[in-house]
Amino acid sequence: MCKGFLCFDYVNSNVYDESPWRGKLNKTIFVTGSVGFIGFWLSKQLLELKFNVVGCDNVNDYYDVKLKESRLKVLEEFQDYVHYEVDIKSKEDID
Repeated sequence: MCKGFLCFDYVNSNVYDESPWRGKLNKTIFVTGSVGFIGFWLSKQLLELKFNVVGCDNVNDYYDVKLKESRLKVLEEFQDYVHYEVDIKSKEDID
């Protein structure tokens, strides 16, 4: 059990709101690294649970860019997904 956070149970595909603002959460989640391994699967699960997801990823060449691009195509099939190709370390990109 987590305390004070929005928690996701991967096994049962449930989201638990244990935060002090329980029931008042906007259903929009910001995911950095959204086409990387963890970010992709997290974004996909949240979208399947009817959350709105704003994803950002700079789609760098740390590993196969084609794999990242194919993950992005999957996420963009969801109406509730918005993607920004930015580097969060770059102040210019964020502004």
